[in-house]
Parts: sequence; C-alpha cells; structure tokens
Amino acid sequence: AGRPVTDKRAVGRDPQKLEAAGGAAALELMVRYTDLDANNHVISTRYIGWLLDAHGLEFHRDHIPRSLEINYLSETRAGESVAVYMSETAPGEFSYLLRKPDGREAARARVLWEQEA
Repeated sequence: AGRPVTDKRAVGRDPQKLEAAGGAAALELMVRYTDLDANNHVISTRYIGWLLDAHGLEFHRDHIPRSLEINYLSETRAGESVAVYMSETAPGEFSYLLRKPDGREAARARVLWEQEA
C-alpha cells in the first residue's frame, strides 16, 4: 500500500509560535499581481521578500541572513496592503510582523543576521 507515515521534521523540532515585532512600520506596500498565485493569494516566498525589503541596502551590504523562521497567520489577497514592522530583539536577531489595515496579522517572523567581516 503506500509509504509509512513518519514523524520526521525538516528542522528537528516543533515550530515555535513567534513574538510580534513592535514599533513603527518599516515598510508599507500594496499587494501586486506578481505577488499572487493562481488562487489570488500572496505566494509564501513574497512574505519573506517583504521582510528582507524592510532593511535598507546598506544593511544588506554587510549582513547575511543565517536563519529564518516564519509563522503564516492569515491569507493576503490582491488589492490589500501590508505593513511590515520590525524590531531588533537581540544583537543580530530581528522580529517582524506583517499586518493588514484591518489589524489582522498576515505573518510573524524571526531572522538571525550575521555581519560579514
């Protein structure tokens, strides 16, 4: 019959519920056509691109993301806007919150950045 079901995980542990970032919005954007899949929902990788875009070019010139965790919390669709909030919670560790105008959270994320030598 089929393959046996296993309990292996890609990261070796259960996913964590991430804390929301605070502060002011670092980036505000409108969902565009190229952000969408065939069902008119934002493609999951676009959320990651948006939180990376919240940092300026200078930051990216000397930082490399070493790990990323994301909690997808609600669907985002064409025509909606999203605000990206971020806060540095520890040296090199940033928390992010992607929020829609109605207050619903689209995603929460945490990225560990390493500064290049």
